[in-house]
Amino acid sequence: MCSRKRLYAIILAVELLFLTPTRGQWQYAGLGGSVVDIRSVGNQLIAATEYSVFHSTNDGMTWDTLASPAISSINSVEVIDSIMLVGAYWGCADCLGNRTAITRSTDGGKTWNPVFTMPTYELGVISIKKSNGYLFANGAFGAPLFRSADQGMTWSHVVSDSAFADLVYSLDSFDDTLYVAEANRIGYTADNGESWSFLAVGWGSAGTIQFVRQDSILFAGTTDGLYRSTTTDTVWKKFSPVSDVVMGAALVESNVFAAFMQYPSVKIYSSSAIHENWQDVGLGLNIPWWAEVPFARREKYLFIGTNNGVYRRPFSEMVTSVVGDGSVSIPQSFSLAQNYPNPFNPSTTISYSIPKQSHVRLQIFNPLGQLISPLVDADKLPGTYTTTWDASSRPSGLYFYRISAGDFVETKKLILLK
Repeated sequence: MCSRKRLYAIILAVELLFLTPTRGQWQYAGLGGSVVDIRSVGNQLIAATEYSVFHSTNDGMTWDTLASPAISSINSVEVIDSIMLVGAYWGCADCLGNRTAITRSTDGGKTWNPVFTMPTYELGVISIKKSNGYLFANGAFGAPLFRSADQGMTWSHVVSDSAFADLVYSLDSFDDTLYVAEANRIGYTADNGESWSFLAVGWGSAGTIQFVRQDSILFAGTTDGLYRSTTTDTVWKKFSPVSDVVMGAALVESNVFAAFMQYPSVKIYSSSAIHENWQDVGLGLNIPWWAEVPFARREKYLFIGTNNGVYRRPFSEMVTSVVGDGSVSIPQSFSLAQNYPNPFNPSTTISYSIPKQSHVRLQIFNPLGQLISPLVDADKLPGTYTTTWDASSRPSGLYFYRISAGDFVETKKLILLK
């Protein structure tokens, strides 16, 4: 009997050794209430709860309360240059009169001025974004999109908002192009909303909740998980660990982070933005299933807003970069490897590394300098990549392969021997 107990004790010890989490976990970083938005701006973090706005200059160790924005039901905060804007979203569709939807501060939140009111039945604004010198805000009900040409002092309907088939649920901006997410399509404009183009999407009747872009990579959070596309192929494919409602998403360097509604809680996952290698990074969190999760990156930490305050975790604990389908650290420099095998027949593999997002061209030339095979011509995020050249239709001989990525150019020899 004693020997059996001893055996059970050994088995339990082994299980604990292998099953006890050894990874880092999220740390509480203050505020205590429901955090509806969080931003990293310069040397500080800005966070908002339903009634107040706060800032921290020491990565969330302490927070100072800014003057009251004189607005309730805060839903979003945006800081553009030295101007701070707060948007409100309320749930009173049958209320009468008008209500302040956006307030503005030009002195770091010491004083605030209401700059945009709307009928109460329109429910306020969801978010505020800057694009190409203008500010944009998406309405929660009624007119889908508003804009300001004077840094938020006055607002008006976007002239072409009749182009929208539905409400605008999310805004994002990249390279002076504004992106909007409707229920079943993504629109974009490069002329401040005067004209619009729309991307075909691949998630059918699932609703779009959020859109984010970084460099050439596009992600859409939907009620059926996360979908990914690029500016070069414009084909949307599911890129998601689960098929649940996305409660928040962010692209940070070459990684994507997403929060999913998985009743009775919200789970957070991360993956390389290039190849799927999802991992559960929600250790130490207890977020109820109904809570939205805003993200912000500041220096070494990733921050999130939850129903119970701000949490942070070192970004380095959660990042992944890719080689094929595996994971490695991000390369420190550009490089072009010697093909393998060499000599070869009939195919060979070429590897290259890029330390930052670049447009990559990898081409094969004959001894006369004539281009005979373009292997790669696409935007690439940081990482190490491999590609194969099949020379079945080529005669034996000496060939050259050349890579150009930004200012980096390198050429190497390869030999086809049949």
